[in-house]
Amino acid sequence: MQIKYHKEFIKNYKKRIIPNPKLVSQFQKQLNKFIQNTTIQP
Repeated sequence: MQIKYHKEFIKNYKKRIIPNPKLVSQFQKQLNKFIQNTTIQP
């Protein structure tokens, strides 16, 4: 599966999330959950 991010999201991600390691970790957890759930369902 390929996830496409909106350009505004990428901008905000770089500016607000990347500087904070805890948010990066939380984001990765949630993204992994999303990917796993979408691959399980038909």
